[in-house]
Amino acid sequence: AQAILDRGLNLPGSGPRAHEQSLPDSMADLFKAAKQCLEDGDLETAMKKAEEALAKFKASGDADGMADVVKTLVAAHIAVDKLEDAKLAVKDTLAQFKTSGNKAGQAAMLLATGELNCAEKDADKALALVPEVKALVPGAGGKSNELEAALLNLQVNANLMKGSAADAMTAAREMRVLAQKNSDKEGEANAWHAIASVYHMQETDETDRSTPDDVVQAAEKAVSLYKEIGNKSSEATAMNTVAKAQLRMEKVSAGLKTATDALAISRDLKSTRGMVKSLEVVVQAHMLQDNPNAGLQAANRELAAVKTSGNQRGEVDLLEMIAQTHAMLGQPHSAVKAASQAMSSFAALGDNMGQGSMYLLMADMQRTLGDLSEATKLSEKALKCFRAAGSKWGEEQALQSISSLLVDRGQPEKAPKRGEAQKALKELQKAI
Repeated sequence: AQAILDRGLNLPGSGPRAHEQSLPDSMADLFKAAKQCLEDGDLETAMKKAEEALAKFKASGDADGMADVVKTLVAAHIAVDKLEDAKLAVKDTLAQFKTSGNKAGQAAMLLATGELNCAEKDADKALALVPEVKALVPGAGGKSNELEAALLNLQVNANLMKGSAADAMTAAREMRVLAQKNSDKEGEANAWHAIASVYHMQETDETDRSTPDDVVQAAEKAVSLYKEIGNKSSEATAMNTVAKAQLRMEKVSAGLKTATDALAISRDLKSTRGMVKSLEVVVQAHMLQDNPNAGLQAANRELAAVKTSGNQRGEVDLLEMIAQTHAMLGQPHSAVKAASQAMSSFAALGDNMGQGSMYLLMADMQRTLGDLSEATKLSEKALKCFRAAGSKWGEEQALQSISSLLVDRGQPEKAPKRGEAQKALKELQKAI
């Protein structure tokens, strides 16, 4: 299920538009920069650039540009968990499209609202928008096929979130039929990948159980279609889905090979975010072979190569993954070392979200090592960073960390989440 949730609206037509070519430089460049920053994980810059681009598109009355840039804006805000700002931008743009009677724009904004509902874990609210979007699609002109595919994708995501595998599968299969009808290879590949995600969820289904082999077969169809149209990035993503399923089938060597091949594609694309996804599977495979350090060695080799290329954003992606892997393997000293290195890079990049995540990981490791005072200080630094980034999720995580640390230190009255701290104290007393 995670695979499709990770991808978001990865749909036909979600790449560069033809109209981008004819835009005034400043708008086209801002939009392009926002998308690139989003892809690179530079979320705060992505939000800033997207907001600037949106203002310019609105001023010029470019409806297609407005709809496209809002998608990028929403994706960046969801990644940082800064949902209120995104909701306002979507609501404002929707009102503009209603005034001008632009049905394609209205449908696109309702779909963006649905994505925000999913980000808030409110799948029912997202699904409640379906009839309204459906009613707008026939009047959307040349955008109708793209919007119909996006609507089905939203239904897959929302139903996966609800745990309604049968409804998710119905939507994924409709996506495939629609794509085949429109001779849309990318849409068909997306649909097969969605089907693979539903099969993954059904592996634990009591009534309609699937197997990891079902996942492999569907994801391999996606891989071959992505390969055929030259969409390397999505090909690597689908290969990771295949690799993870192969590991669940205990075909560890096959899974390791698939993940290593996906890693090579992402390396060629210079996509460190893609590399991290594959390296996570590589580490998992080596863990199943009782040799987790081999996975870490692979990650460190990639890190050395990226350092040589001078790609600081890429370097920090890999350092973050290495720190998290050490933490998962119960190696707190190594985790703190990698996280400290990542922290310096995040600070140099002005990335508050990244700094907050690393402070939180370091706090967790100091707690493991028994230094609760240092862990509390680090959690407080994390809180400061998440607040600077405007991330509600991060703030919540940091406050919970501070509260539970203060309970462990015998100071529950100082805990910012006092109610939860008192509950934790009672649980602790019961345990004793």
